[in-house]
Amino acid sequence: MRWSYKCGKLLGIDLYVHVTFFLLLGYFLISGLLKTDSMMFALFEVGLVLITFTIVVMHEMGHSLAAKHFGIATRNIMLLPIGGVASLQRMPEKPKEELVVALAGPAVNLLLAALFSGIRYLYSGVAFSLGWGSWEAGLIDLLLHWLIMLNLGLLGFNLLPAFPMDGGRVLRALLGFKFPYLRATEIAVYVAKFLAAGFFVYGLTGRGSMMLMFIAFFVWKGGSDELNMIRQREMMRQMAAQYGGSSVDWRQGVLLPSGERLVLVPGAMGWRLVRLVPQQAAPRQGANIDTETLFRNVAASQRREDNDDSEPRARIIDVE
Repeated sequence: MRWSYKCGKLLGIDLYVHVTFFLLLGYFLISGLLKTDSMMFALFEVGLVLITFTIVVMHEMGHSLAAKHFGIATRNIMLLPIGGVASLQRMPEKPKEELVVALAGPAVNLLLAALFSGIRYLYSGVAFSLGWGSWEAGLIDLLLHWLIMLNLGLLGFNLLPAFPMDGGRVLRALLGFKFPYLRATEIAVYVAKFLAAGFFVYGLTGRGSMMLMFIAFFVWKGGSDELNMIRQREMMRQMAAQYGGSSVDWRQGVLLPSGERLVLVPGAMGWRLVRLVPQQAAPRQGANIDTETLFRNVAASQRREDNDDSEPRARIIDVE
């Protein structure tokens, strides 16, 4: 994976760290040194960041294990400066299944908050009975309090009804009990964009912060990307029904009985539907070819078609 490094495997799932994550660690290290001129304090702040992302991994594992229960594998978990992403092979489209998978991550944070609350309660009782009053005991109590608030904060943030947070998928799953999947996605994305606009305006007026404006952009883009993906997948299904083929993957198109493949290619005027002959439909990389490579192959085919009209290898058959 580009700009990422594999750091291990957990329960059979590969864990990757994006290179920008190390920039985040460097930022906290330098800011800690500038604030106190103490390497110990700076390393303590870096340690808190690592603890935070350890909990983020546990959150993503909750999604992964719930998805596995429904027969959906997890390709990998990626750690980014803004959090973690579990790349599932697919999202369940049945409302009940998506609801369980979406709530599994926040449920992990709720359980951890309860666990650390119990540990803090027992620890404070033991410390009081033994008369502990050292700064080390206070530091441990403060750390446990921070862990509780961290998990509650992650729980609340992820349950915001906006993509790409878990709350957006929870909202779509609830809407899915009444509406078709695409319509449920559209409504959930409209709600996400409304919240994003509110966050942005609140941050712009100075009442919020730059971070709130960044979250607004993140939510707006995440919702747009989710809706585009679902619409593309729906178009793939419609094409499969229209041309008598089978939908392989929304990124790889529809495989026709003739061996040709129909793919959607982004362009300046929107999505173009392109028919590929078998040589291009099944390149050397095989069925797992990534989207960028497929698009490059399509572009190359179109250039060859422009230069040689005798035997076109890619033909635009429709315009969306």
